[in-house]
Amino acid sequence: MSKSNYYDLLGIPKSATKQQIRKAYRTKAKEFHPDVNGPFNSHMHFLLLKQAYETLMDANMRHVYDMALISNSEQVLTYAQWKEIERRKIQEIEAVAHEAFLTKRALFQQSNYFKSAKILLYIAPIFSYLFAILILFSCVWIMWQYHFMFIFLFLPFLSLSIFLILATPKWIREAKRYF
Repeated sequence: MSKSNYYDLLGIPKSATKQQIRKAYRTKAKEFHPDVNGPFNSHMHFLLLKQAYETLMDANMRHVYDMALISNSEQVLTYAQWKEIERRKIQEIEAVAHEAFLTKRALFQQSNYFKSAKILLYIAPIFSYLFAILILFSCVWIMWQYHFMFIFLFLPFLSLSIFLILATPKWIREAKRYF
């Protein structure tokens, strides 16, 4: 299984498409999978196949690998190159997610529900705080009037009131992103 490069390892030409790479990888993976193959070092062959597949499927990594083949360098991918490729991937994913968010926000702002939602954005926190304070003081008053052991009975309600008090500002910040 010692091949000179990833293309020879997978048995594909250098101009292979992603579908050809995927098909060749699946064929070789079935052949060298550790569960199917008997030799003790088949897992190393399988890992090489996986590394070849991941390198050739990613356009950035494939370009770097092809440049390394042209220059006949021993080191295929340095840490700095890998880090740059990963940074670009993350930026692309974040850009796509941000564009999707901006599109959704623009659609929401053009909808009929925008004005009523904006009004609710300012009214709902007030009701949330009032409801939390009402629950909190009701539980404390009942415990004060009757017995402090009622805390075990009112613990879920006390937790709810504390949650509402702490979570409402987070909800407001998240909702304001759309306005």
